[in-house]
Amino acid sequence: MRLVRENEVAAELSGVSLPRARVIAFMVSAACAGLGGGLWTLIQGSAQSTQFSLALSITILALLVIGGIGTLSGALIGGLIYAYSQIWISWVVAQTKLNPNGNLATNLKGIIFGVALIVVMMLAPLGIAGTIRFVILRRLARHR
Repeated sequence: MRLVRENEVAAELSGVSLPRARVIAFMVSAACAGLGGGLWTLIQGSAQSTQFSLALSITILALLVIGGIGTLSGALIGGLIYAYSQIWISWVVAQTKLNPNGNLATNLKGIIFGVALIVVMMLAPLGIAGTIRFVILRRLARHR
């Protein structure tokens, strides 16, 4: 699947069926989404469409890009950033003495993730995990 993602021509020349690989990728992603939805429903007791907003989807996508798409470590970095973001944002609101119920404070998470997404895309287009991997591989190549 990685070969199909990186270079379709090389994948086809090496004998990989592109339609079959795409269908398998779709099936795996659908199975993971189904498993996640089933676990969510099991833990929460119910699932409603109002629990999942467009802003949440955009935030998750931004965190995946910031962490690094295509790597497990990138997803973990994005998840850790999301898990601790409320603590950091509460600290920023307290330090800047913003009204916690004000418009700016309630939208601060989206603002910070948006700015972080722009900065990461400009400075580290591979995401945090991809950039760290690139730097390590480059240093190893220099020492050889």
